Amino acid sequence: MKLGIFTSFNKYYNYYINACKELNINYEVIDIIASNWMELIQQSDCDGYLCRPPSLYQPKKTMYDERLYIINKMISIKIFTKPIF
Repeated sequence: MKLGIFTSFNKYYNYYINACKELNINYEVIDIIASNWMELIQQSDCDGYLCRPPSLYQPKKTMYDERLYIINKMISIKIFTKPIF
């Protein structure tokens, strides 16, 4: 199994990296904010993706959520998110 970890505008994704290292899980970090984000995802061979969407600045959150929607619904890739409460 290999997990993809989406970067964000904050550094919370580092928690996922540390957890994968601790549990000896194969992972790949993918810059979902990059201009070639779709290519990066299509080139990866991950079984699922982890992410923590930003929540403080609405335009960034909207962009991130739209990309997650495209990945999940249009490309049918599993995404696991950490809810922000």
